[in-house]
Amino acid sequence: REESKIELRYNRRYGAGAIEFVSVIGADGTERTIDVSATTKESTDNSSASANIYDPMARRLVCTIPGVKVGETIHYRTRKTMEKSRVENQFADISILEWQCPIVRQTVRVRAPAERPLKCIAIRKPLGNVTYTEEKQADGSTLHTWVAKDSPQAFPEPDMPPLYGELQHLRVSTATDWPELSRWYWNLCLPHLERTNAGITNKVNELVAGLPRDNAPETVLAKVNAIYKWVAQEIRYMGLTMEDASPGYAPHDVSITFDNRYGVCRDKAGLLVAMLRQAGLDAFPVLIHTSSTMDAEAPLPYCNHAL
Repeated sequence: REESKIELRYNRRYGAGAIEFVSVIGADGTERTIDVSATTKESTDNSSASANIYDPMARRLVCTIPGVKVGETIHYRTRKTMEKSRVENQFADISILEWQCPIVRQTVRVRAPAERPLKCIAIRKPLGNVTYTEEKQADGSTLHTWVAKDSPQAFPEPDMPPLYGELQHLRVSTATDWPELSRWYWNLCLPHLERTNAGITNKVNELVAGLPRDNAPETVLAKVNAIYKWVAQEIRYMGLTMEDASPGYAPHDVSITFDNRYGVCRDKAGLLVAMLRQAGLDAFPVLIHTSSTMDAEAPLPYCNHAL
């Protein structure tokens, strides 16, 4: 019953998704094709609604596979097209090569143009069943191919970290290192942090009024505490992902967050940074992933929280 549907999630702002082909192979080798158009439904992916975040462009495709029996094999092909990169002029991806059901064969192909080669390639939690080939194409691109055969069934444990990070998976990136992504995020945020208004300036002055003008550690800490407490308590957490430029990453102009008195994590972090900098302190927004450890060698921009 758990295997009787295929799900695919994607974001329309970054690309498209499709379930292209589904069939069921019986124990005797006979194969029956599923009418994907008749058994697939698309809806808004509301998985983040519990965190008070709503993005109408986050989509969820579900294809129901009727009549699946124990001992049968599901054969399917999905396609996710990236039409807009999360990081300008960069490509990164994670491909899971092991899952909660046995996988007979899985193929991952990446065609990298000559002007944008893959600089970081890493297989994590290896099982030793992946072969890799690299072919130069006539147009100067490079076709990278990974084939995993007979990946065994994985068994999740209670309260474990995200499953994809604990199973065999492939990480690829055109970025050289993490500082390259860090510089991108700072340059993305800076214009929004600079768009302050008189209200922000007056509030900062009010919050640090009466504190010494020196940079002694206790003075710095007092400024940080005063400004942080105000942002944490006065800016309500609410996310409406409506922007087109780097949606989900770029903060709104800090003046908008200040005037509206609400924002998602990147908005609150951006406002806090801008107010701290107005108070004469060095501060920077930081992207993290709240539930999985980032890979030191493979820089990927798939973060889910800003602070």
